Amino acid sequence: PQKHWVANWGFDKDDYVSDLYEQMGEDALTIGGYTDGIEINKFSADILVQTEYDTIKSELGEYFDFIEHGITPDVLQDEVKMSDPETVLGVVEIVPKGMSKAVGMEHVCELLGIPKEDCYAVGDSMNDLEMFEAAGHAIAMGNAMPAAKAAAEWVTTGIHEDGILNAMMHYGLI
Repeated sequence: PQKHWVANWGFDKDDYVSDLYEQMGEDALTIGGYTDGIEINKFSADILVQTEYDTIKSELGEYFDFIEHGITPDVLQDEVKMSDPETVLGVVEIVPKGMSKAVGMEHVCELLGIPKEDCYAVGDSMNDLEMFEAAGHAIAMGNAMPAAKAAAEWVTTGIHEDGILNAMMHYGLI
């Protein structure tokens, strides 16, 4: 089974990380340092005021792509936000260069002989935008980020309101 490495420090008030540990059980392993044999396929981090984000991007940019959530020039110039070192300016997902949901989806479609127009992508976040472009039909969840909704062909109901079911019914897939 595949293991997932999660940092548990600094997340004592983060419901998402607590939920990850609960749902993944023994497959969620605490990061205790980087060692040989650990293959990183994605990691995400909060960008705080004190984060040297430009340095991180220049150091890792040759090997990784950065999917930014909320990290915009206006946020980085907001003096009120920049005065509090605990402020989360945004979140970044860091993935191996050239890898994305779109790449995976295109590969599967090629292997199975599925044309793009018969491919449906459902998403809710910035990391879904490239996949939306690669799919014949892009569907945003009702609780999706505004950028995902804007990029979608159709917006379904929220994740807790049977969004996937409603999307599949809307397109006559079930």
